[in-house]
Amino acid sequence: MQPRPQRGVATQRLRHYRRLLWRFKWYLLCSGIIVTCASLAILAVIVNRRHIESTTAIIGVENTADLTAVKDVSGLMQAQSDLIRSRTFLKGIVRNLSLQLVVRTFERSSIFDSVTVDSQVTAGAYRFVIDTKSKDSFAVYFAKEKQGEFYLMGMVMQGGGEQIYRGKLSELSVLDGRGMHLVFAGQFRAAPHDFRFRIRPMQNAVETLFDAMTVKETDSRNGVSNIAVSVTGPDYRLIADMANAVAEAFVQKNFNFKSARTRSVVASLGKQLEAVSRDLSSSSELLRSFHAANPSVGLSENVKQRISGLSQSEKGEADVRKSLSGAQDLAAESAAASADDKLGIAQEIVAFLAARNVTSMAVYQSQLSDLIAQAHDLGRNYAEDHPLREENRRKLEKVTSDVLASLRGYISSSRSSLAGKSSDIQSMRSELQGLPSKELQLAELERRHQIFSDIYSSVLSRYNQARVLNTAEVAEVFVMDPAVPPIPPPVNLPELFGLVLALSLVIIILPVVTADYFDRTAHSEDDFTLKTGSVVLEGVPKIDVLRRKTRNGHLIGRHGNNGATLISVQNEEGVSKEVFRALRTKTMLRLFDVKEKSIVVTSLEPGAGKSTVAANLAYALAHQGLKTIVVDGDMRRGTLYKWFGKKQGPGLSDYLASPDAVTMETITSLIQTTSLPSLAFISAGTPVQFSSELLASERFAQLKKELARRFQLVIMDSPPIEAVIDAAVIAPMFSSFLVVARAGQTNVAELTRKIGEFPVIEDKVLGFVLNDVSSERSAKYYRYSSYYAAAAEDKS
Repeated sequence: MQPRPQRGVATQRLRHYRRLLWRFKWYLLCSGIIVTCASLAILAVIVNRRHIESTTAIIGVENTADLTAVKDVSGLMQAQSDLIRSRTFLKGIVRNLSLQLVVRTFERSSIFDSVTVDSQVTAGAYRFVIDTKSKDSFAVYFAKEKQGEFYLMGMVMQGGGEQIYRGKLSELSVLDGRGMHLVFAGQFRAAPHDFRFRIRPMQNAVETLFDAMTVKETDSRNGVSNIAVSVTGPDYRLIADMANAVAEAFVQKNFNFKSARTRSVVASLGKQLEAVSRDLSSSSELLRSFHAANPSVGLSENVKQRISGLSQSEKGEADVRKSLSGAQDLAAESAAASADDKLGIAQEIVAFLAARNVTSMAVYQSQLSDLIAQAHDLGRNYAEDHPLREENRRKLEKVTSDVLASLRGYISSSRSSLAGKSSDIQSMRSELQGLPSKELQLAELERRHQIFSDIYSSVLSRYNQARVLNTAEVAEVFVMDPAVPPIPPPVNLPELFGLVLALSLVIIILPVVTADYFDRTAHSEDDFTLKTGSVVLEGVPKIDVLRRKTRNGHLIGRHGNNGATLISVQNEEGVSKEVFRALRTKTMLRLFDVKEKSIVVTSLEPGAGKSTVAANLAYALAHQGLKTIVVDGDMRRGTLYKWFGKKQGPGLSDYLASPDAVTMETITSLIQTTSLPSLAFISAGTPVQFSSELLASERFAQLKKELARRFQLVIMDSPPIEAVIDAAVIAPMFSSFLVVARAGQTNVAELTRKIGEFPVIEDKVLGFVLNDVSSERSAKYYRYSSYYAAAAEDKS
C-alpha cells in the first residue's frame, strides 16, 4: 500500500473543512437564517427582560442587657430571625401589600398606584385588553383556577373568556369589584396597553415571599446587632417595598410585644416592691423594739462589717445557685432533646451564657447565625443528602458540641464558686456565734434588716427603670437602613451580540462537524488521505459532471443496450479524457520496472464503480498504443460486456468450467475485439456461484500466463473484496492491484481494514481511485484541455 503523501496535514484539513462547508452550503444557509432570526429574538428578550436582583433592609437590635429592670425581656430576641421567617408573620406582609396580585412582564408600580385585594377575591388569571376597533374601550377577562395550577385558556390569551369588566380608557382610574380595588398609575393612563395579571391564593403568595426572602443575623457591634432582610425578584420597586414592610412590621411587632412585657414587668415589680416594703418595715419595727427593750446592747463596727459581708455573701450565693440551677436545667434539656431540638437549645445556652458574660459566646453566636442562614439557603437549593448540606450539618453539630462543653465548664466553675461562697458564709456565721446572746440576737436582726433593705433597693431600682421605659416607649429594635430599589446592571450590547453570534455559529456548524466526525466515507482525495493515510491516484468525477464539462455540452462515447457509457473520447477533448489519461500515466509510472504488467481492479462493495474504472483505464492504455486486454472476472454478476457492446458468452466461466483441454484455439475463442485494434476483451461468461474455486484452478493460471504473453497489459475486473475472496485467490498471479472507492459511499476505514486482512493484496496495491468525486483537479484538467482544444481549432 502506498505511503501517505508528505503534504501539510494542516493544509489538507483546511481544504477538507472548506469542502465540507461547501457540501452543506444549503443546510448552512437555511439554518443560518433560522438561527440568526431566533438569536436576534432571544437577544431582544435578554435586553428587554427584567433581571433578577435583590435588595436589603437592615434592622438594628440594641443590647438591653444593662437594663436590669427588664433584663428578662432580652430573652425574647433569641429567635428574631425565626420570627421573621414564620409563615404567620409573612401572611401579614402579604395581606398588607396585596402580594396575591402578580403582574406579568411589567412592574406592578408601572400599572397600579395602589393594590388592595381581600378575602373575597377570586384566584385565577386575568387579562386587560384594549379594544382594537374603538381604541377607547377596554375589557377585563378572567379564567378560573384549575386543579391548583393557573392556566390561561386560548380564548383568554386572545381576549375571550369570562368578561368581568368593561369601560372607557378616557375614564380609566379605578378598577373596583370582585374583591379588588386597583388604582391605576398616571403613566399607565397616559399610555395604556394590554397586560396580564394573576391572583394567587394566600398560601401560595406566602410561600413565594418565603422563597424570595433571606434573613441573616450579624455579629453584635457597639451594643447593636444587625439583622439583614433581603428580598429577590424582578420587580425592583415591589421587592424594596416587601423588604421594608418586613423590617417595619418586625420593628412594630417587637415594640408592641416589648411594651406589653414592660407593662407586665412594672405591675409585677410593683407587687414585689409592696411585699418587700412590708418585710422591710417589719424588720425595722423589730429592730426598734429591740433597741427600746435593750438600750445598752450595741454592735461594734467590726461586727457590723461582718454582718454586711455575710449579707452580701448570702446574696451572691443565691445568685450563683440560681444561675447554676438554670445551667443544669439547660444541660438536662439538651441531654433529653432529639437531634432536631438540640440546635434550638444550643441557641438558648448561648444566650444564657452571653448574659453571664462568658466571653466565647459572641463567637459561637456568630457561627450559629451564619450556619443557620446557610442551612436555610442550602435547604431551598439542594437535596437532603447533598454533600454541602452534610457538611453544614457537621459544622452545626461541632458548634453545638462546643457550646455544650462551654455550658459544662460553666456548671463546673459555678459549683466551685458556690462551694467557696458556702464555706465563707459558714465561717462568717461561726464567728458571729461567739457573740453574747443579746448581741447575737441584735446581729441577726441587723442582718435581716440589711437583706430586706438591699432587696428593696434592687426592686425599687428595677421598678423605676421599668416605669421609665414604659413611659418613654424606647424601642430596642429599629430600621437602621431601609431597602431601596436595585439598579440593574448595564447591558453590554457589543459583548452580548458577539456572544450570541458565536453561539449561533456553534449551533449552525456543530451538526455539520459532528456528522463529519462520524462519517467514515471520503468525499474528496484529501478526505481519503486524511482518513486512511494512503494515496489517491486519481479522483474520477461523476458522469454528469463529465458530461457538463465537455466542450460541446454532451458526452461522447459508446453505449451498450442498457445505456451504460464507456467514457471513450476519440476526437473530442475534455475532462473525461484527461482524467483517465492521468490515471493511465500514474499507473504506468508505478509499473515502470515491472516486467509482467497485470492489474486487478477491485473495490470494497458493489456499486463503487470498479467496472467503470477498469473499462476506461483499459481504453486509455490501448488508445496510447499499448496492447491491452480487459477481463471481466466477476463471474457471479459480471456486466462489463455491456460497456463494450459485446456478447456475454462464451466467457471466462465457460472456459474455466469446461472439461476440454486447454489449447491456443480455446483461449483465442474467448478473446473479443473492440473498436480499438490494441484493446481486447474477455466477458465473465455464464454466471456461476463457485467462482473462487474456478479462479484457483490450473486452467486460470494457464489462461493468465498466455494472456501475459500475448498482451502488454492485463487488466482484470474482480468482484468486491467485502463479499468474496476472489481477489485474494488471484493475487499471487497479478503484479498489482487498483482499489476503487466511491465518494460518500465507501467506508474507507473498513476498506483499509479489509485490505489489511490480505497481506498479499496489501503489498501489491498501486493506489486508490476515488469515484464520483467533486475534483478540483478535474476542473483544472477541463480548463487546460479546453484551452488547448480551442488553440487546436484556431490552427485548423
